Amino acid sequence: MTTTDENNNRPSKILRGIALTLMSTTVLFTIIGGAGTVCIAIGAENYDNLKMLVPYKWLYQIFVVIKFTIGFWGLHVVYTLFKGREKAYRNAMIVLSIGLLVAIAQMITSQILRGKTLPVDIRFYITLVTILVFLIIRIPYIWSKVDLTWSKKGGSKKIVAGTSLLLSGIITITTPIWAANSHITADGYNLVNVLSVPLLYGGLSLIALGFGSLLYESIALYKQKTTDRIKATS
Repeated sequence: MTTTDENNNRPSKILRGIALTLMSTTVLFTIIGGAGTVCIAIGAENYDNLKMLVPYKWLYQIFVVIKFTIGFWGLHVVYTLFKGREKAYRNAMIVLSIGLLVAIAQMITSQILRGKTLPVDIRFYITLVTILVFLIIRIPYIWSKVDLTWSKKGGSKKIVAGTSLLLSGIITITTPIWAANSHITADGYNLVNVLSVPLLYGGLSLIALGFGSLLYESIALYKQKTTDRIKATS
């Protein structure tokens, strides 16, 4: 009977895991985006391909403040989602909505001033997909099965958390690679290298936490199954 219930709940667990992983990734991209915009906000005059943005540094400074604010608030929201707090879903939608609006505003600004929207459009699409998934979850029939206000303790939370941390770490540590095309200056310098040290150590820390969480839960599940087999045969 328990196995049947677990199989029936598996799709909802998968969808919940996807939603929480996307939320974690969106928040991470928001913070990384804020850090990347600092180069323009305080030092556009130092790079030939950004000098046209010098008169608009004040605007990019606003973008930085907003992105860091919703990014770090987003970290708290992700924590409350994993804890199943009552207002976590509402706060997540607020963070995502503001993040999407800021991404649109920065995309329009970049297109007008620079003639291209990269890398902001990457964050825009990730945020948009996350919002769509969260809206789908809120459909009454689906919500009754997925319900992000879950308060039940168990391994599924740790597995989702570990997976999210692991993916976030991989995204962080590989930022100099996937963001290179949009951050190369005229002389071939990758602007992302300015943040290479915090990205490296931050990414490694997230990967270690994620891997550790998954390993810990795998060992716990193995011990539980071993105990159940022993009880069943005794």
